[in-house]
This record gives sequence, structure tokens and C-alpha cells, in this order.
Amino acid sequence: MSTTRQRQRPGHRICATDAQTTTFNRRPAQVATKHNVSDLVGMAAEHPRFSLVAASQHEGQAHLPFLDEAARDLDAVLRDPLRGTCAPALTDGGSLLVNAGKSKTYDAVVGAAERASDGGLLILTWIGHGLASNGNFYVLPHGCALSLGHSHGPYSLTFHIKELLTSHPRLSLILLIDACFSGQGAAEATTSWVDLDNDLRRRFQVLTAANIEDPAYDCAFSRAIAARLRTGHIAWGETLTGTDLKQEVERVERRQQPALVTLDGSKAGPELWVAHNAALGAKTGSLPAFSPADLAILRPALRFFHPTPPLTAVVAASRAHRYVVVQGPAGSGKTTTIGALTRPEVAPNAVPEGFVNALRLLKSNEDAGRVARHLAKQLAVTVDGFRHAQTVFQTSVPRIELDRMTGTERYLLGPLRHLPMGTEVRIVLDGFDQLSDVSAEDLRDLLSQVHVLSKGGPDVRLVVSSRPDVTPHPSAYKVSMDKAPESELRAYLSQRKVQQQLHDAVVASSSGGWLVASLLADYVTRAPDLAPKDIPSGLAAVYDGIFDQALEGGAAWDEEESALRAALTVLVAAGPGAVLPLPALLDACQRLGAPGLDEAGLGKCLAPLRRYIMRAAAGQGTSSTMLYGLFHQSLVDYLASALPTGPGAYGVDVVAGHRAVASSLATLAAGDKRTPANAREPLYDYAERAEPDHLWRCGAYQQIIYSLKARLSAVPRENLQRWQRWHQEFTQFLPTDDPNTLTARHEIAYWTGEAGKPDDALQLYSNVLEDRIRVLGPDDPSTLATRHGIARWTGEAGNPDEALKLYTELLADAKRALGDDPLLFLVRHGLGFWTGEAGKPEEALKLYQDLLEDRIRALGPDDPDTLATRHNLAHWTGETGKPEEALKLYQDLLEDRIRVLGLDHPSTLATRHNLARRTGETGKPEEALKLYQDLLEDRIRVLGLDHPKTLTTRRAIAHWARQTRGREGT
Repeated sequence: MSTTRQRQRPGHRICATDAQTTTFNRRPAQVATKHNVSDLVGMAAEHPRFSLVAASQHEGQAHLPFLDEAARDLDAVLRDPLRGTCAPALTDGGSLLVNAGKSKTYDAVVGAAERASDGGLLILTWIGHGLASNGNFYVLPHGCALSLGHSHGPYSLTFHIKELLTSHPRLSLILLIDACFSGQGAAEATTSWVDLDNDLRRRFQVLTAANIEDPAYDCAFSRAIAARLRTGHIAWGETLTGTDLKQEVERVERRQQPALVTLDGSKAGPELWVAHNAALGAKTGSLPAFSPADLAILRPALRFFHPTPPLTAVVAASRAHRYVVVQGPAGSGKTTTIGALTRPEVAPNAVPEGFVNALRLLKSNEDAGRVARHLAKQLAVTVDGFRHAQTVFQTSVPRIELDRMTGTERYLLGPLRHLPMGTEVRIVLDGFDQLSDVSAEDLRDLLSQVHVLSKGGPDVRLVVSSRPDVTPHPSAYKVSMDKAPESELRAYLSQRKVQQQLHDAVVASSSGGWLVASLLADYVTRAPDLAPKDIPSGLAAVYDGIFDQALEGGAAWDEEESALRAALTVLVAAGPGAVLPLPALLDACQRLGAPGLDEAGLGKCLAPLRRYIMRAAAGQGTSSTMLYGLFHQSLVDYLASALPTGPGAYGVDVVAGHRAVASSLATLAAGDKRTPANAREPLYDYAERAEPDHLWRCGAYQQIIYSLKARLSAVPRENLQRWQRWHQEFTQFLPTDDPNTLTARHEIAYWTGEAGKPDDALQLYSNVLEDRIRVLGPDDPSTLATRHGIARWTGEAGNPDEALKLYTELLADAKRALGDDPLLFLVRHGLGFWTGEAGKPEEALKLYQDLLEDRIRALGPDDPDTLATRHNLAHWTGETGKPEEALKLYQDLLEDRIRVLGLDHPSTLATRHNLARRTGETGKPEEALKLYQDLLEDRIRVLGLDHPKTLTTRRAIAHWARQTRGREGT
């Protein structure tokens, strides 16, 4: 390929960029260490950022076919609020000049510098033709003469910038030059910008496309920078700097050598940066970033990644088969391979852009609804038409049916069915083998349903990783990750800068496993004097060596009140990945004999092993915290003395860890303190997922029942599925007639009814009643509770008279057996309700009046059950034709519920709903509408947009809006 170069006179060079297309060949780039994103966002706000891209085709030079596209792409990404965060540099709101003349370009550069002069940063880019002469660099704006010294001749950009830096000493500058001989511009900056006014207190950076005497090709410099700024790089830092972009251009276009010059002589803060790293942001569509915990695992895992044969095999298999399982033993590199599928920059030419649409690294205590919501959130960003499919699905299903759907159906399966036929969707899940038995069954069912969708619908493809002994789907196509080739391991060790004389010993000890190879690379780089004979062999021995090295022989471990031992005991119980909220970790450590341990002390004790501790931010506002966990399941197994190779030198009491975490959750995120408003906060969210498993591991079966009852979903079917899964767990390890097993069956019956199947609920209740009578006796409270369920669902199935009869019989037996037991009050409550539903509202009102007196006597006036009775009393007062009196009762009740339960408690919101209804029924529809509108804001905030109660309020608003317009309501 030839490049046009014209010699004008000695020391004078001019070059036009070659117009032939460049092939973008990619190879892995190195890692740069950067700063915290929140710090940089704050810095961007404190030091304003501006950008100007000037691109010009000189008519006397070879045509640059990519110039317009490259300029517009770079301008867009620099102004992107999620990436470059720059404001337009020109006062008229402009940031892009294409084919402007010399005068206009000159004025634009002046205006841009002036706008950023008060402590701001200007990112100035030139794309086009360049000229070098006698140590000076010029650019060729559109229409300029080629004669130096002519008033309309080449524009001395770098000399002009020198003048501007002199005039504006507080101006920070990043200059990007994509032109032939642009290295002369970097050289000129080095010789004439650095010591302006004998003062080094300036900040500037010049990155050029080529060396002093070399050409630039095809606008490849600008195109490579724009592409990398758009996608980011998973293994790089929080921001992308000139150093990163220089490496990227070197990788993409090997025919030219970029040059970078930097001066930072101020106290302005972190180093100059061009853009935030889009690979670390969910809003930019980076799949690992949708979960901070996943990102914390994948960033270090992909740091030294290079394409491997298994990765190529997985890509090919997923193109050919709709369900692929990647199988390999622990430490074979499955997670890293799965992560590489989502970030093509670490596997150039091996993974296509946009190959994967959703990713989840599975944790032990997953449930299908949570996974479905996480996947759907990603698909809404990565799949064209998925948002529209969500809307179509939700508007096509009757609201009452939508309210009863599980999260898997509502958020994932339903919308997927409404995608156009053949739409390709690829979902990857890592770590199926890490799921608990309960979670594995739940996820296996979800994946089977997703797999079926491909028949006549969208082309949904699944890639799931697991150990060989755990099979997500028996008919899935399998890709095995066996031993890594020695050549691959040696290449990796060279990249990690492991001494050549140790390669043979490390490769032999690794036995073809990527995990052991990476651990040994960590180990030997910290001990440069190791001899090959000192390399440990086997995973347990490797971890022994790492712990001995990090803990200086284990003294910190052996202390009587070892904070390190306590912390690792707790983290082993939590499992791999950043999952455990910091408050629970600290509290559990204190319970294990590390009194007074705080965040600073935790950081200090974990510092020697920080490479093996995962951390990720979670929560918002006052609930924001950090999540902690161990980096890999093998480390969990090592500390739990559960490795196949046998126990190591360091072990923990896993049961004690589970017990400590369970106790901490009971204190810090108590079930009776859980509300819809705090349910998604990190502590309560973790408790909902993990508390039952922690209790199970330490044998606290009765407390599992309490946890499941206290931490309920707003969707009945999800509660039903949860109880069904735990019933399965109970029946595998507990006797069939164990009280906990019977309680699970009772709850399954209840949630079957709540899920809209009262007849099925009745049958299930009848079955469990027989066994409870046989095991516990007819007068046991649990037996009577099952009879209460039978009576209730008899009424819900459409037979209020029979329900009333059953409640009447039950009341007599409950009085005899229970005394003032709370269950008796529930029976009386049910009797009152079905008396009213059977057409006797006055009698129902009397029953509730009597019940209220007894509840006040037994429980007190402020007990939530007493307040619930007052709520029903107000309801039946209204149903007897006394809306004004009902309204007054609701008003009084609202004051007490706010005082006792708080403004955001669901019962308080329910009273506000009924208060609004009775307000309208007393002839004040406008006031009722206003009350409902105010309530809607709070229900959305507390319960969420899609909660059934929120939707009920929306329907009430529509009804009373029609009433206020004088039309008949429905």
C-alpha cells in the first residue's frame, strides 16, 4: 500500500491519509489503574469539560472517505453524558466543525479555549490532513492554500495553542490529532509548551496518530478511539486516559505508531481522562455492570484473558445449538469464559459484538423470579423490540391475571413470547452447580420454559456453565473444558511476568487448570526468590502456601480473638461472590469472638488476602453499603475443608458461621420489621434470599418457617413456589410427619388459594388436615388453623353459607381448646367476615364490635390486630348504609395507624384507600379523587409500580375521575 507524500522544499512535508480501508485487528490491551467513578463524576461537575471536533477534507489531497463518520462518532461519544460528559465548546452550542475554512477553524479554537479557560478542560480533536515543516506542525483546513506564510495557508494549530495556553494558564487541554506527521505536533508541544512563562503548573496531553515522519491511515486513529470510548474495556480502570487510547490505536492499526505527551504540573486532581469507562456502567449496556457483584468478579478474571480454544468452541456451539452447557471441573476457567462472551474486547475476532444479550453469575440462594427480572432489565437495553414486547404483553393480559403472575412469567417469559419470530436472544448463566438444591430446581424449570419458547417464537439461545456432575438440562449440547494446553498456560505465565525458570514447575502443578495457574502466578510473583522445587502441588497446598505467605506463617489466624478467622468463617457461610452486606458481616464477626470489629478493622485484617475478597457497592441513600464475599467456590471449599484433595492447614467452623449470620439477620433485618419500602434494601434483600438457607445449615428448622412467613413476595405464586421448594427440601431430610413438613403443606394450600385456585386449595387443606389430626390431634392449634383455612377457602370458592357453617363449628371447638389464643380471634374475624358476605351485614357488624372489645382487652388498643378489627368494623359500618359514620371511623383509625405503624405501612395505605372510597360515597367525588391521587404517589414509592394494590388505586382514580366529569362510573 502506498502513501502520497509530496516534498515541497527541504524540511517541509505534507501528507494525505491513505483512503484504503483498514482491517481492525484486535488483541488484548493492558490494564490501567484509575479512580473511583463517583469521585470523577464530582470532578467533572467541579471542573467543566468541553469538546470540539474539527474535521476537514482538503480538496488538494487524497479523499478521506471515513472523515465525516469518524468526526461525528467521536463528537457524539465525547458529548455523551455517560461517557465523555463534555459540553459543546462553542457558545452557539456547537461542538463539531466539518470542512470549515481556516478562519472559522481558528475562531472556533479561540472560542473553545476561552470557554474552558476558567479551570475547565477542553478536549480538542483535529481529523484530516497534516503538514510538517522545520520542526513545526500545521493542519490543512478546507480551502486553505498549501504555501506556508500565506494568510490563507496552512493553520499552525500547535503554535496557536501555545499562545492560548499562555493567555489562559488555568486551561486544561487534551489534544487529539489524526493526521500524517502528527507526531511533530507532540514534539512541538514537548519543546515549546512545557515551560511557558517558566511555569510548569499546567495540565495538557497531546495524543497523535503517527510519528514525526510517518503517515496516518484511513482515520483509523479517530475511529479506534470512538469505538473504544463507546464500548469501554472491562479490564481497564474507571476512566479512559490517553495511555489507554494510545494502546488501543496501536492494537487496531499496526502500520502507524501513535505518540503521547503529558504534562501535569497542577493540583487539579486525578490525571486527565477522556471518558468514563462504558464497560463499567449498566446504562451503557455493559452486561457485567448490571450487577456490581458480577462486575467485581469479572473485572479481575478478565484482566489477563486471551482467547482460548474452549471460548471459540462455545461461540460455535451456541450458533449451532439453542441450549449449550459448558462443563468443567472447578477451576477450569468456566466463569472467565462466560464473562469473555459478553466483552468482545478481551477476545477480538473470537466473540462478535453484541453476541450475548443477558448475563447472570448465579449465587447459591437464587430464585427464578429474581433472575428473570435481572435478565429482563438487560434485554430491555440489548434487544431491539423487547421494551415494546413488554408493553404489548402487559396490555394484552387482563389485569387480575397479570397481578397473579410470577416474576418469571410477567417480566421475562411473557415479553419474550411477544418478540417477532426469529429474533435472536442469547442468555448466559454461570455457576449452575453453585445453586442450592432448592434454587437449582427453580432455575432448571425457568430455563426449560425459556428453551421451549424457541419453537415457533424468538430464537432464544442459552449458554449455562456447570460442573460435570450437575446437569441443567439432559438434552443440551455440551462443551467440555478439559485441561488447558501447556502452550496456553505458558503464554499466560509470560503475560503475568512469572520467571521463566518457574514455568515448568507451575505448569506441572496446575495440571491444566486455569485457577491453580492464576493462584500460583499470584504466589510466585510475591516471592521472587522461589525455586522450582518450592512450588506447591495441588489446590489445598497452593492455598496453604498463599495463606502462609500472606499471613506470615499464620500468626494472625492463631490469635484467640482472631478477626481474620472470624471474618473468613462468616464469608465461607455466605458463599462465593460479593453477596453479604457489610453490617451483617461485622455483626456476625463480633458474635464469633471479634468484639468491636468495625469497617476499618475489617479492612485491615483482610488486607493480606484482599486479592481473594470480592467487594461491590449496593443500595442507595441511607441503605447504601458494601457487599463482601470470597472470590471463588474453591476458596470456600478449602476453608470448609471440603476440597476433593483433602483439608488444608486453614479451616473454619462452617456451622458456626451460618449460625452467626442467621443471628445477625434476625437482629439487623428482622422479619417483623420488613416492609415493602425496605424489602429491596441490601440487608433485607439478602435476608429474604439467604436467611432460610443459613438456618437450614445450622438445623434451626422452626425458624425457617418463621423466616418464610415473614419475608413474603407481593406475588402469591412466588410465595407458593418458595414454599413448594422448601417442602421438597423438608421431605428429603425430615420425617414425613415432622411438624415443619406439615406446616409447609399448610402454607402451600394457603398460597395455592391466594394464587387464584380456591378449589385446589381446599383439596390441599383437606389432605393436610387428615395428617395433622393423626399426628397432632384434633385440638392442636395447627389442626384448628388448617380448619380455619378450609372454612375461608370454602367461602372464596363461592359458598359463603357453607363457610359460615364451618366457621360456626370451628368457633365452638376453638373456644374449648384455645381460650384467648390469637387463633381464636382469627376464627372470630373469619366468622364476622363470612357472616357479612352471606348477606347479614348488621350481624357481621355486631360480631366485629364484640371482637374489638376482646382484642382491646387481650392485646391492647394499639396492637396491629386490634387496629385491623377497627378497619373491618369501619367497612361493615359502611356496608350497613352508614357511609358518614364509616368515614369518621376510618379517619380516626388512620390517625392511630400512622402513629403506631407509620405513614408507609401497607395497612396505613389500605386505610387511606378505604377512606378515599367512603369520602366519594358521601358525595365528595373531587375530594375522593384528590385522596386517591395522593395515595397513588405513596403506593408507587412504597410498593412499586406493578404491585396489585398500586393497580387497584389506579383503577379507583379512573372511576372517580369519571364521576367528577358527571359520567356514570363502572
